[in-house]
Amino acid sequence: MGGVAAYSWLATQSFVDKTKMAVTGHSMGTWAAWSVSASMCGALIEGVDVTPRATILQAGEIFKTMRDANGRLAYDTDEDSVADIYWNNPLLLSAKYDEFNMFRDYEMSPNGDLVIQGEPSRNFLNPDVGQEPAWDTTFHENFPLGTSVRRNLYNTNHRLLTHNRRAIADTLEWVAQASGVALSIDKTNQTFLIKEFLVLAAMLLAMASAVAFVMLFKTVPWFAPVFAGVPNRPAKEKKGWKWWKTALLTMAISALTYPFLTQLGHGLFPLPEHVFSMTIGNGFLVWYLVLIVIMFLFTMIPWFKKKKKGTLDTDFVDLGMARDDDAHKHMLDWALLGKSALVVFSGILWMYFQVMLSQTIFQLDFRFIWPFFKMFNGSRFLQFLVYLPFFALFFILNNSKIFASNRLPETNAPGIKAFFRVWWKYALCMAGGILIIILLEYIPFFAQIGPGADLLFGTTFGGPFMSLLIVFAPQILVFSLICTYCYRKTGNVFVGALLVAIMACWIITGGSAMMYSF
Repeated sequence: MGGVAAYSWLATQSFVDKTKMAVTGHSMGTWAAWSVSASMCGALIEGVDVTPRATILQAGEIFKTMRDANGRLAYDTDEDSVADIYWNNPLLLSAKYDEFNMFRDYEMSPNGDLVIQGEPSRNFLNPDVGQEPAWDTTFHENFPLGTSVRRNLYNTNHRLLTHNRRAIADTLEWVAQASGVALSIDKTNQTFLIKEFLVLAAMLLAMASAVAFVMLFKTVPWFAPVFAGVPNRPAKEKKGWKWWKTALLTMAISALTYPFLTQLGHGLFPLPEHVFSMTIGNGFLVWYLVLIVIMFLFTMIPWFKKKKKGTLDTDFVDLGMARDDDAHKHMLDWALLGKSALVVFSGILWMYFQVMLSQTIFQLDFRFIWPFFKMFNGSRFLQFLVYLPFFALFFILNNSKIFASNRLPETNAPGIKAFFRVWWKYALCMAGGILIIILLEYIPFFAQIGPGADLLFGTTFGGPFMSLLIVFAPQILVFSLICTYCYRKTGNVFVGALLVAIMACWIITGGSAMMYSF
């Protein structure tokens, strides 16, 4: 994952003391951290031994190791019990509610007494005779020799571990002890969260400005069809049980398919990885593809049945895909789609310009905990182009089912109160299924039983996409705001759907892990 190259390059820099370096990583990065420290063990750069002084694993997995004659954690030993590959001063930071079972030592319950007393922890900590393994306790403390080892527990989950103040302070202190370099400021004097919230604000404002930029085209006559407004068809509006029946079905389908299809795409579905190279992206791709088929069938089967009986009372205006006039309403309005795509593309370019400025001037992309919007390199932009058609089709059909086909009576009513009266229902349709999965996952987890996905579906369907819920749910809620606003202003599903499709695809391809780089 580039760790060895990065470590080797840093060791050549004049501002770095190559004898006092350390390695750290989170989640997938912990496997890289193990590997980088092993690769650089005993390595010579400019004639100097650059073996890492510490390896800090943030939500990592313990594998079976041993101690060499010097007491260091070792991969193996030779005839005199001295290791060629060893790790100086390893520190493992564990989240109590880690959604990945391998980071709970494959126990079902949260990280706690059962985990710390288990064989993996005993092997890792190797307590002396008469000692018991314990959280937040240093064993074999001798930082110069490299034998110190420790496992800490934090009351957080997998993704939030990187933003835990105590975990950051403990990491700083451990590196200071291992390297012999004292901290220049107190370890609790941290400003990272201020930066995180400011970057979050910048991201939300940039997204809002993209929507505002799109709305500027209302003043251009050629784009007038894009901003025609919600069609005046009271008979097609849904309310009461008629609306809730469709809404509940939408949420149920989303909840029932998310755990299985995302994990299927993540590692089990035979996608050509040299074409579809995004690890998280493939999970969403397979989920979206199946939902596309479901939405298409739910739309077309009743359509053809009514058409065969001669009772068809639905047209493409009711699907949010055409202008409300005789010339366009009976077919997909390609001109409307094209013009909508142009205004959306302009708004996204304006947002990308802001990201580019932020990264160029401040070296900051737009994120909060999880990478969201950042500049593309060549390989990631190609991946963006590969995934975008699928994301666009999904969100167009999704917006058609939620906003147009299941339109609420007050959708076109003016004022902010009217907006929020309809928004919360549209948001429930978009995010309700995910909220159900969150409750199923975390209620038993917080009750100390275990993560819901592992208990209900097996450990195969826990882990990555369960831990993603903490950032995915807020993302959908923001998308629902954008889609509701755009539908009220335009009356078609193309503008809102394409905006959030591009943003969602940008998030996935711009910042998540990639299997291949071209």
